Amino acid sequence: MLSFFEQFGDEVFGTMDFKRSGAFAEAVLVEAAHLAKKPPQLSFAEAASLPIAAMTAWVAIVNRAKARPGAHIFINGCSGAVGVLAVQLAVSRGAHVAGACGPASTESARAAGVAPLFPYPGSRAYTRQGTYDAVFETLGTLDVGHGFAMLNPGGVFVDINPTPARLLRGVLSRRYKLAFATMGIKHLPAIAELAGNGTLRPAIGLEAPFTDALAAIADPETGRRTSGQTVLAF
Repeated sequence: MLSFFEQFGDEVFGTMDFKRSGAFAEAVLVEAAHLAKKPPQLSFAEAASLPIAAMTAWVAIVNRAKARPGAHIFINGCSGAVGVLAVQLAVSRGAHVAGACGPASTESARAAGVAPLFPYPGSRAYTRQGTYDAVFETLGTLDVGHGFAMLNPGGVFVDINPTPARLLRGVLSRRYKLAFATMGIKHLPAIAELAGNGTLRPAIGLEAPFTDALAAIADPETGRRTSGQTVLAF
C-alpha cells in the first residue's frame, strides 16, 4: 500500500510496529501505515528523532489537553524530547504555556514561548502558582496529587509515566489521562506537515555513529544527559 507516496524511492520517516524491536538497523520492514513522507526541510537525523516524541506530544497536547487559544497549559520537562515538541504544538494552537526545566535549557525554553518558567531540581514553586487547564507531566517527578491541585475545575493531568503508584492515584479520577505514542500513529502525516512548515522543530542533542551506540545509550543511564534527542547514524 503506497497510497500516500508518489513513487518508489520517496524519502520517508516513521516507526516500526510497537510490538517489534530492531530499529537499530540499516534496513527494516515497516508497515506503510507507520510511515509518512519526509519533509525535504528535515535532515534524516531530524526525521528519525521526530515520530515517537511528536506522536506522544500530539496525543497529550491536542487530544488530551485540547490545546486552544487562551488555554493555560503547564509542561513539566518542557525542554526534553517530548516537552520541546509539546511546547511548540501548544503555542502553535494559541495556548499559554508555563513549564519547568533544567537550568541549562531555560534560555531555549523562554525563546520557545514558555512563561512563566520554573527551574528544577529544587524548586516546586510552580505547584503554588495559579491553576491550569492542563498539566502535562513528561518526567514522572510531579506527584499526581500536586498536579491535580494545579488544575482548574475540568482541567486534566496528562501523564506518560504511568507507574503502578501513579495509576492508583489517578485511575479513579476523570482528570487523569494517559498519552502514548501508539495512540498517535494516524497523526504522523499531520506531524510531517507541521515539521515541513517549521512549526515542529525536533532538537538533537547528540548524533553518534552506530559503532558508538552502546556509549550513547549508556550516557543518560549514568546521569550524563544532552539537551535533545540522541540519534544514531549509519
